[in-house]
Amino acid sequence: MSGDKEILMAQKATVYDLERILEQNPGKAYTVEELRQLMDAYIQGMEQ
Repeated sequence: MSGDKEILMAQKATVYDLERILEQNPGKAYTVEELRQLMDAYIQGMEQ
């Protein structure tokens, strides 16, 4: 598989993971700061 396809697959997987996280609280409205914190925590978790 080419590098571009691997990158695209990783990006799609990340978006899918974040969608699943956000769906855990369907009625919640997130602020920009909360979304940033969520994404930062996700990235930190992936780096471990």
